[in-house]
Amino acid sequence: MSMNSTQPPAIANDLNSKLAQLCREPDWHAALTILTSDAFMHDGRVWHHVDLARKEIHFERILKDGTFSGGEKRLLESAASLFNSDHKVNLWRAFGMLDGHFTEIAIRAIRAYTQTQTA
Repeated sequence: MSMNSTQPPAIANDLNSKLAQLCREPDWHAALTILTSDAFMHDGRVWHHVDLARKEIHFERILKDGTFSGGEKRLLESAASLFNSDHKVNLWRAFGMLDGHFTEIAIRAIRAYTQTQTA
């Protein structure tokens, strides 16, 4: 999981190190699988509410943004649910509205969560 496309090497290495550290936890691994996907990797609407140093993702603020498409919002809701057990998602509705690409991202996130749990 890397986000170093346009950053200087030192910053990219620090960021990649922080991501690797956070991905040891299943909730972070699942959420970051979605947030670092091509759907959101460079999306300021999302990353404005993520603080890796403080280990915070403010999904409630992200989801209040009314500019996401239906598929984007459902994918973000799935990330929020994997990150926080208090956020409930109806999988029938969530997956029923995702296109093939977003479905694959969601499945990768679920796989990341379960594989981190058993690793």
